[in-house]
Amino acid sequence: MASHYHPIYQELWDDPKFAGFPDPFLHRSFFAFLCSHRRAAPAGIYPVTSEILAAEIGRPVRWIAEALTRLTTPDPMVRHQQGVLWVTRWLARQPNRGVPNYRVAVLNKLLEIGLPHPLVREFLRTYQTLGEPLTKAWRTLAEPIPEPFAASPLPLPLPLPLPLPLPSGGEEEEGGERQAPPPPPAPDKPTGNGLDPELAKILAECPHLTLVATDTSAEFWDRFLGACEPYPQADARWIAMKLRKWDQYFASNPAKQSRQRPRLEQRLMGWLVKDLEGLARAERGRTP
Repeated sequence: MASHYHPIYQELWDDPKFAGFPDPFLHRSFFAFLCSHRRAAPAGIYPVTSEILAAEIGRPVRWIAEALTRLTTPDPMVRHQQGVLWVTRWLARQPNRGVPNYRVAVLNKLLEIGLPHPLVREFLRTYQTLGEPLTKAWRTLAEPIPEPFAASPLPLPLPLPLPLPLPSGGEEEEGGERQAPPPPPAPDKPTGNGLDPELAKILAECPHLTLVATDTSAEFWDRFLGACEPYPQADARWIAMKLRKWDQYFASNPAKQSRQRPRLEQRLMGWLVKDLEGLARAERGRTP
């Protein structure tokens, strides 16, 4: 798969805009992540929620929300509204932004998000002089924003899928051989009440997920459940069904059992992403 590159200005690491941040280096790194996000191309505007960002980088949702607030005031480096994020100077730093085909790609991205979205309208207002077809799109939209815009919400985005094997495909062992590994090590003992009680009950029924059935994985499950929150279909019953399905997959494929907790957490998150993508595609198919 071809790689995509985006220039990060070197002055970022000395930019005085970050001087008042609680952790300037961490917040600069977060801003660099937003600029180089896999969904950022080709326009620097893309659908993503605080919950999804939290799941992708492993930070609490509250921290993400506070960091985005700091990045939007007083001189907005990013804008975040109704599930869409815009790095305001992203397109201005693209050397190919004047190429007609590139502008067409930008417009296609805006159409994917939805032209009525307030940030899309603000984006077109900013770049209307860049040339067609953006200029024509702005002229078409130069009218009041439909009220309420939330009446036709965007399908919510998902955490970026990890390059991990899925239950349907399996994973190849090195050298092409499939050998049963030794039993997984005993999981860490629980330390108290870090897991959601309902989740703990479900995990107790999944013997092949014992590595993540302890308080040591509480932060992982917070991110897991947080990624599900924007999707009404991904309720407790849906999550229980998925966990039992994945447990059964390991029962049927003992050679593919993850023997390390971080590895198992990655695989479960990867499978969750794929299943949530299916929910999002189904939702888009129902949207008129």
